[in-house]
Parts: sequence; structure tokens; C-alpha cells
Amino acid sequence: MKKFISILFLFFTAISAHAAGADGIYSCAVTLLGRTDQAYVAINSHTDGSAVYTIAAISESQTFYGYGVGTLTSTKFTGTTQFGSPFNLSINSITYAVSGTVSVLWYGAFVTSTVSCGKIF
Repeated sequence: MKKFISILFLFFTAISAHAAGADGIYSCAVTLLGRTDQAYVAINSHTDGSAVYTIAAISESQTFYGYGVGTLTSTKFTGTTQFGSPFNLSINSITYAVSGTVSVLWYGAFVTSTVSCGKIF
């Protein structure tokens, strides 16, 4: 029984460590309403599988922002944005590139956007 518990512990530790590889800062192309802008996204995960992302402004002129809280696995990051909308991101388990859909606040309106991100740190 102890051996089984040890194997189970190692399995879940490996899953958490693999998902934590997605933690970091990303440079992203964010497309909303037919226009693509650059933004930085930070992803921070916890050992229980919960995680948060934040879209940070590159400059004062950036017109959108947002964050979401959800569950991160080795290939999926899903949950709810600060506006109550779902987000759905896919993670490449080798390069940790991230892509998918999120909602952002843009000039006072909630807009669904697509993101395509490369990990920079």
C-alpha cells in the first residue's frame, strides 16, 4: 500500500510540475474585432491545479485588459474571466506556446478575443 501511495504521489507531483512549466511571461498577439495588438500575459499556477492569467498593458495606449482564474493541466487552461465569461486556452506541452479565446474589457465592453502567445520567460 505504501508503494502505491508513493507512486500516486509521484504521478500527481509530475502532473503539477509539468503544468507549472506553463508559468511565466508570454508575448501575445491579441485579436479582437478584426484588429491584432501585442500584449504581455502572465500565467501563475498553484500545486492544486488552479491558475490565473493576466493580460498586462504594454503601453498607456493599450485599450484592453483582463484576467481569468481556472484550472491548468499540461495541455489545457480553462476557467472564467473577471467578467464571468469562459476562457479556453490550449498549451503546447513542449514549447508552452498558448493559444485560444479569452474575454477582455475593451472601451467599457466585454469582447471575446483570440490570443496566440510565445513564452519569453
